[in-house]
Amino acid sequence: MKRILFALAFLSISSVSFAQVQAQPGQLYKWDFPTAEAATIARFEVKADAGAFASAGKVTADDASTVSGQSSFSWVIPALPNGAHTFTVRACSLLTCGVDTSPFLVAVVVISTPTNQRITPPPFLAHARDYQPGVLAGDGPQVSTNTASAR
Repeated sequence: MKRILFALAFLSISSVSFAQVQAQPGQLYKWDFPTAEAATIARFEVKADAGAFASAGKVTADDASTVSGQSSFSWVIPALPNGAHTFTVRACSLLTCGVDTSPFLVAVVVISTPTNQRITPPPFLAHARDYQPGVLAGDGPQVSTNTASAR
């Protein structure tokens, strides 16, 4: 019987650790807290990965996903490198903080900004002898760069 309980406990823990949610920096990490107890909370603290807890304030973020009898709170996901990260939150009074939540596993996906913007000639003109930057065929006189034909 002990083996079965251990196996069930292990499976329930491992299934939580593999549940990943895809997120991007700037999006909101949200959690719910009992509305009746929210008045006793001074702030929430959040930590990313193995970092230190930092104050997330007490920003309410109720929306359609908020469970009845609960209030939603949020924290802006900071710039993090691509990959798996964990977020942990805890409620704090003026004197002390409560128990940490189980880590919430997030797969952060950073969408890069395009770089090296430029305009290039069409492929069929790139190696043409008569190519002149800024002049399209049929848009005026074409000057040949072929010195052999100039003689």
